[in-house]
Amino acid sequence: MIEVSCSVSKLLEQKEELLTVFKPLLENKKVLFLDVPVNLNVGDSLLYLGTLELFKLLNVTVIDSISAYEPARLDKLQIEEDVVCVLQGGGNFGDIYSLHQNFRHLALSKFPNNQFVLMPQSIHYSNLNTFKDDCDFYRTCRNFSIFVRDEHSFEQFVSENVSQVTLCPDIATVLFGTFNPSEAAIDSKLYFLRKDVEAAPNTETAISVDWIDIIPKHLNRLFEISKFIIKKNNRLNIRGLTGFLVKNLHTKLVHKAYSYFIGFKTIKTDRLHGLILSQLLQMNCEALDNKYKKLERYIKRWYA
Repeated sequence: MIEVSCSVSKLLEQKEELLTVFKPLLENKKVLFLDVPVNLNVGDSLLYLGTLELFKLLNVTVIDSISAYEPARLDKLQIEEDVVCVLQGGGNFGDIYSLHQNFRHLALSKFPNNQFVLMPQSIHYSNLNTFKDDCDFYRTCRNFSIFVRDEHSFEQFVSENVSQVTLCPDIATVLFGTFNPSEAAIDSKLYFLRKDVEAAPNTETAISVDWIDIIPKHLNRLFEISKFIIKKNNRLNIRGLTGFLVKNLHTKLVHKAYSYFIGFKTIKTDRLHGLILSQLLQMNCEALDNKYKKLERYIKRWYA
């Protein structure tokens, strides 16, 4: 377990670093936002809203948003070569979540003359040969700027001579200053632990909760309806529909998570965005690692 309490000055420095890093690529540009999340995970919601906040601060115009459930829309789309294609960040880069990886590769192949920007990711491959094959492909993508959020991910790419890689903080850090900090009156602790494929052995306790446990049933139902509509939009190709639906839902999800977290002074978590949200709210955090060492690597680089 690692105790984490990141200072306001350090978070402001990281937010400024993100603006500085992305300004040359995105300021005043038109953007096609790709792989937008359509799932009930507040971590993805924070990433999505952090990216939108970055767009706002850099005066970016989003011409459309497309999810990984809409690959056919890429075939129907014609964009000018000055449009920047931005890929959602997070921790799904590799061979664990093939839906998103395959969609990224399809988009890169479809628009070879456009600038692509991968928002900060952590990478994990179970199969080294798959990683090598992917790196062979990335070296052919002359306009692909890759951003990673830990040194392990950076070193893996460099080891395969993928040169267009930059290390920077998680994009949700851009949201710092948009939340009021926690002012819980009692010394209470939230046990916020994974219950999915990335959970480390023996971390779940009887009193722990995960994202799915704090999301109301009506939001869960709203997400299922939205996902159904978005999958239909793969054929219908209604411009702007996906972006409208996911922005509304992720805003509601983050508000619900914020309202839940501020009732506690301390959080114990093995979710990276449980950790990051706790720091955005200036809470104390006791961090446990997940199966793929996301937290240890992130803390070592950005919160140590």
